[in-house]
Amino acid sequence: MGKTLLITESQKRQIILESIDNEIKDVVKNNESLVKTILSNVSKQIDFDLKIFATFSTSIGGLMGPLEQLIKGELPDLDTTSIHLILAGVIVQYVLDNKEPLKRIIRKIKELGLFSVYKKVLQKTEILKDSFLSFIESLGVSIQKTSNIMGYTFLIPLLPIIYNLVTKSELDENTLSEMIKRIVGFIGMNFGGVSLNELLKLIVNRFRKK
Repeated sequence: MGKTLLITESQKRQIILESIDNEIKDVVKNNESLVKTILSNVSKQIDFDLKIFATFSTSIGGLMGPLEQLIKGELPDLDTTSIHLILAGVIVQYVLDNKEPLKRIIRKIKELGLFSVYKKVLQKTEILKDSFLSFIESLGVSIQKTSNIMGYTFLIPLLPIIYNLVTKSELDENTLSEMIKRIVGFIGMNFGGVSLNELLKLIVNRFRKK
């Protein structure tokens, strides 16, 4: 007869936290890697070094993943090179505000006959950005404090993870607080005067009311 393995509440809590930790780190790192790959690939296409903008990879990574999936879903025959070119256009237009690389990217997009696709992706980006902004404002964070909203789109793919944890797991207050600390420690940013720690607390409280 096999032995029953018993774990304490403390051990259970630690296992949950480690699982959360790994899942969130994987999402953030994968999105960072995607942005760096996009910038590296497109640098060669337009003969302009975009890799210097890789410092933005964490902050905007969460936006690129959903947009990449959108393009692949609606245009399954589009190759990776073209997808990266379109996504680089979004990065430069919305985040970097640098006219020279944007002109080069758009010129290349037009050469490949992808300008209509690029405009459609820009529209989808605007919808996603506005939805995220509305969610942030609904937490009580004023519009004046969200001027760098694009810098916080890394939260977009983390929201479902946090939602599932808060609504489908029996996590006590201490475990939720520890989860927030770990996310802040891993990413660590300020949200236009509102700390990431405060913002995550607002998000967790909102989900707990569901």
